[in-house]
Amino acid sequence: MKYNKKGEMFLNWVLILIVGAVIIVFAVFFLQRITNVEEQKQDVLTQEYVDLLFNPFTTIGAVAEGYGKEFDFKSEVQIDFKCVNGEERIYSGKASGRKIENLVYSSDLQTKKLLVFTKPFELPFRIGDLIFAFDAEQEYCLISDSSSDFVVDAIFEDVEENLKNVKIERCDYNDAFCCNRLNNYKTISFVKGLVEDVNFYGQGLVSDTFAYGEIYFNGGTEEETGISEFIGLPLIEAAIFSDKEIYDCNFERLMNKVSLVADIYEKKAGYLQTDECQYSTIISYLDEMQRAANEKDMENLYAAAVKLEQANKGLACTQVY
Repeated sequence: MKYNKKGEMFLNWVLILIVGAVIIVFAVFFLQRITNVEEQKQDVLTQEYVDLLFNPFTTIGAVAEGYGKEFDFKSEVQIDFKCVNGEERIYSGKASGRKIENLVYSSDLQTKKLLVFTKPFELPFRIGDLIFAFDAEQEYCLISDSSSDFVVDAIFEDVEENLKNVKIERCDYNDAFCCNRLNNYKTISFVKGLVEDVNFYGQGLVSDTFAYGEIYFNGGTEEETGISEFIGLPLIEAAIFSDKEIYDCNFERLMNKVSLVADIYEKKAGYLQTDECQYSTIISYLDEMQRAANEKDMENLYAAAVKLEQANKGLACTQVY
């Protein structure tokens, strides 16, 4: 048989190309696996870090008015907040969701710098802390008129006192050139008849804010659009810095907590009651609060809280809270 040198060389080249292709395929495969593992590790680390950011706020507790802090990540991170079966959960990339015990008001974020602000919620006794987390680059524009300027004054004083780098502006309803829609503004309206991203319709004035009222979230989807309720300034601020899904989820959790704490104080009042010290009025108001919180009746919840505060201050015996 005649030796075919050219054929052997061609076969060798074919084998070399096949082996080379296999090596490249395996190299790409393992590189992709390593990259995916590294991404998953980074997602888990980001999730754990963000989760840890919120833990210290549970121990602050006694902070009088508010507390703010800025967190700078080394690179851009994706942080998503979801409500799952009545629980708030935090996600980062491909990492599985982690339950958040605190009431954290936010929305899905892609950010390098996170601003976190906590506000105590009292009705009239302390219920807990509300935590607001948002992108430092997000811009907010609050629109008000003469009937709601005082609410925006209170928000500005509250937020700017605790967070110096918040990109928040105020706008007079009659100024046609404020809140430039070309910018990345989230627009907040306190003017009846005006529809922006988030809209407040307040009732019952209390010193520097609305006592309670309704919020209309004007989102991009059906799930992000609709009416919610609020009571007090902290929940107004919570709605500004979160979306409807997270706000509603935490509103439900908060009202459950209001009912629970009111029940604890009701039992305490019953324990303190003697022939000389009667707490029957206090107990009835606490019972009203529980019922209103369970029914999400903000008008009656506010009324019961006001009556309870007055009755508790007027006690000649030991106060309930």
